[in-house]
Amino acid sequence: MTGNVQPPEAAILQRLVDPRRCGWSEQAAQAVLKLNFSSEDQERASELADRANQGILTKDEEREMESYLRLGTLVDLMQSKARLYLRELRPAA
Repeated sequence: MTGNVQPPEAAILQRLVDPRRCGWSEQAAQAVLKLNFSSEDQERASELADRANQGILTKDEEREMESYLRLGTLVDLMQSKARLYLRELRPAA
């Protein structure tokens, strides 16, 4: 992908995860910031990335890795939105 063109999925997620539209509370935004993959999931994703770099992923592993990547992107987006939302709630003095 070149330039700043987002895939349609990313653009849809940007619109979907909107704290103001969804009615997030401060506590909900803080909870989103705590979302993280378990150590087992982090280890598995790392293993899959290593296998991908070696060119030895099976089709099932490729789908699994794509799932980790999509979900990681979703968590990153939600956390970014949560940070912005919390910053808006507490403007700099």
